[in-house]
Amino acid sequence: ATMMDGQVTERQCNHFIFEGAQAVGKRSMVLALLRDAFGPDNLKIEELTKRIELKGEIAKHIDVKVKISDHHVEVNLADLHGYEKYVITTLLNESIPPPDLICDHANCKVIVVHDADRLSSDLQHYVGWFLGRYAGCNKIIFSCSSSSNLDAVEHLCKVVRLKPPSFDEIIKVLEFIATQEGIDLPRGLASRIAASASNNLRQAIRSFEATWKANYPFTKDQPILTGWEEEIYDVAKKIMEE
Repeated sequence: ATMMDGQVTERQCNHFIFEGAQAVGKRSMVLALLRDAFGPDNLKIEELTKRIELKGEIAKHIDVKVKISDHHVEVNLADLHGYEKYVITTLLNESIPPPDLICDHANCKVIVVHDADRLSSDLQHYVGWFLGRYAGCNKIIFSCSSSSNLDAVEHLCKVVRLKPPSFDEIIKVLEFIATQEGIDLPRGLASRIAASASNNLRQAIRSFEATWKANYPFTKDQPILTGWEEEIYDVAKKIMEE
């Protein structure tokens, strides 16, 4: 975090790879980096569906969910159903600056690629060539489980390895949330919630919320809920009906 803060402060809008296990906080770190780089007022994000043309394919186009702001666009390769090449090249080509534009931090355009492990080697080489061709104006952030899956572009990027939070760190976050919301959270219950989440902070917060909604004030031996109970019930109900 200190390293990234220094680069943002010095207006170094570099390429990044955020690597780590699922739910470790890669998306949150990407968003924090973008906000620090461009300012929260300049990063008003909206979600929309973008139509990408598929030349030479049976399907004429694919509709892709993206998040955009004035400074960035982000896409999840898990949603592209094998059409990664078309989507990534389209986004890159749309980011090509006008010939007379002087590239600097203020007009830097960022493409964020989630689940980047799915990028083929050929597409990685194309991305690397493109970034070299338009150096200074186009930046890219990859989010993946391991940077070893991005060996063709890794040398171009600053790699940020995210580790799962520790047991004590999760407890501190839960206690902080409880304090902010005016909830009396016993230390023992916080420990049980953290243990049930297996180092997954997102799941710990979800369990805390579900357990709190189920019964508050908390009891000594209150069951820890996962927050998925309603979804599981609905699935089971549909199966029984069928």
